[in-house]
Amino acid sequence: MKLGKNQRMAMRFAVRKGIGKNHAKWSPVATCIMHKEPIVELDQGKVNGTMSIPQRKGFVAACPRKVYTFNELNQEVEVEKAGECTLCIECQRFAEAQGLDNAVKIAENNHKFIFTVESTGALPPVEIVRKAMRILKEKVSTFGNDLSNYVNRNVGYIM
Repeated sequence: MKLGKNQRMAMRFAVRKGIGKNHAKWSPVATCIMHKEPIVELDQGKVNGTMSIPQRKGFVAACPRKVYTFNELNQEVEVEKAGECTLCIECQRFAEAQGLDNAVKIAENNHKFIFTVESTGALPPVEIVRKAMRILKEKVSTFGNDLSNYVNRNVGYIM
C-alpha cells in the first residue's frame, strides 16, 4: 500500500509482552548447543617419529575440522585447534591404517562444557545467558527456601 501526497492513515496497535515459556514466538533464542570440551593429544613418538613426512601430511589432511597443522619448519604434526574437534575419529582411523595404534588420544573433558547460544536478534546472546542465569538463580533460591520451610515444619516426622 502506498500513500499519496497529503494522505494520512490512522492505526491502532495492541502490544503484548510475553516469555518463551508461554510461547515460542517470544523466545529470543534460535538454537542452543552444549557439548563437552574435546581433548586431543598426540603420541609424538608415533606420529612424528614413526610416520614419514607424506604420511604426516596425509594425517593432517584426514581431519575434516582442521584440528592439526603440519609445521614445515620442524616437519612435525601439531595440534592447533583442539576446540574444533567433533570427535569423528578420522585421525585415529588414519593412524591405525598406517599401523599405529594409540597414536592419537581423543576424549571429552567431563569438567568443561562449550555452550553456544544463537540469537534471533531480539536480544544479544550475552544478555540471553545473563537473564537465564538470573532466572535460574532465583529458582534455586526459591527451591532452597521451600525445602528449608518443609524441613522446619516436618522436623518431628523425619526419622
